[in-house]
Amino acid sequence: MNSSDSQNYMPRFLQQASHYLFGNVSLILSGLISFPILTRVLTTEDYGLLSLISITLWLILAFTKAGLQESAVRFYDEYSSGQKKAPISEYYTTLLGASVVFTLAAVVLVLPVGALFLRHSAVPNRYLYLFLFAALLISGSLFVRLTNFFRAEQRTKMLNLVLVLRQYSTLFAGIAFLLLFSRSLVAYYVGIVLAESLIVVLLTSRLAKNHLIQWKNFSPSFLKESLQFGLPLIGFEVANFLIKSTDRYLIQLFINLEAVAVYAAGANLCQYLKDMFLYAISYAITPLYMQMWNSKGPEQTRLFLGKITNALFYLLIPIVFGVIALAKPLIVFLASEKYAQSAAIMPIILPGVILWGLSPLFAAGIYIHKKTKVLSYIVGVGVVTNTILNCLLIPIYNINGAAWATLFSFVLIMALLIRVSNRLLKIVVKPGILLRVLIASAAMFITIHLVNWPPGIVGLAGAALTGAFVYSLAILTIDVELRKTLTAFLHHHSAKFCQMHSEKI
Repeated sequence: MNSSDSQNYMPRFLQQASHYLFGNVSLILSGLISFPILTRVLTTEDYGLLSLISITLWLILAFTKAGLQESAVRFYDEYSSGQKKAPISEYYTTLLGASVVFTLAAVVLVLPVGALFLRHSAVPNRYLYLFLFAALLISGSLFVRLTNFFRAEQRTKMLNLVLVLRQYSTLFAGIAFLLLFSRSLVAYYVGIVLAESLIVVLLTSRLAKNHLIQWKNFSPSFLKESLQFGLPLIGFEVANFLIKSTDRYLIQLFINLEAVAVYAAGANLCQYLKDMFLYAISYAITPLYMQMWNSKGPEQTRLFLGKITNALFYLLIPIVFGVIALAKPLIVFLASEKYAQSAAIMPIILPGVILWGLSPLFAAGIYIHKKTKVLSYIVGVGVVTNTILNCLLIPIYNINGAAWATLFSFVLIMALLIRVSNRLLKIVVKPGILLRVLIASAAMFITIHLVNWPPGIVGLAGAALTGAFVYSLAILTIDVELRKTLTAFLHHHSAKFCQMHSEKI
């Protein structure tokens, strides 16, 4: 067995992951900009309401998309290559038209159902929130569809550009309205709706200008074909979303909006950290291992995935230990002292969130063998388990109970997922690497706790740099294999640099 093929795919993986990194880092930075502003300007009740509105919006968007985002990617080549004997305007018109219909249908349902639930609510301006939510649903759904066309066309630079433009324009418009007109959530949402709607108009005009939207070419048969392909994916998307949001609804039910805000601050920061380190990897890895499976076969694919997974342990485990050690100063610095209680839930939630972030790797066998229904069932089991545990633990342990329910649910999902996926394609995890990384991370954790760090950014930076130094020193001391790999890497690149320099001379 020769592992050179899997080794050769590593630079390609790193290159493709870097393509997603710019957009991802830009989006995360926008979250880190808005997070401290919103937590300081809004009341805790408004921040809790913001969290509930956001997760409800994305839940409904999962249905309005109807799986057509994947259909757009699946069928684009058939139209662009001429395989389908129809104008390409049929593709754009049908998918965009269907999105408009599904979105308006959702709005028709949201307004009366929302009014019924809000009838006895103590939330001020509750009906104005309802209409703003409907506007966000329309602009958000159309934005998803229009940007999805860029993905289908493989215009990744344009896709990242538009995503970043939308993120920052809505962020700055929302905060500007919040600071200039009213310190209320209503003003924040008005700014977002206006900015996002403007981008939707510009993207739609692009299609119209290129004659890609022609309503006479709307195709019911193509819509049926697209729905048959995409609808089964709704179950996974909804279940995946519920596993990350059910706890907030139940905290509001059992406690209050202030508790939702405190919980959401810690949980959101864990999600930011997970996306910061795993978003680019998860987007790059799937098409790459699919290509490797088709061209090199199961054994090389297994070796490649094993190398990526074991390499990630060197990065992710010390990050978890470091964040746990610095949870309180980190949340106080970013969100202010009124969210200090969030620090208690971060050490519980973060390991589960990071573990779930590795699912594209551990579920490779399921994706390769097209067992996506099994994935939906597994996540569905996690949702049911999470809901039951939240109902049992929140009344007793408050938001800590919700955090433990989240951790247990993610661990259960990943255990089931790994068991099923390994039957199809087993990824070998090296216990020796895990043990050495855990020892080095524990040394870092103890070192950080032994020092009385000053408050604020100086203390955080000092603790982070010291922790990184101690971890690096410890892992290089106890991991002989890593030392050899690093030495070989440095020797190869230094020799290459010297050769290039000599050629220039």
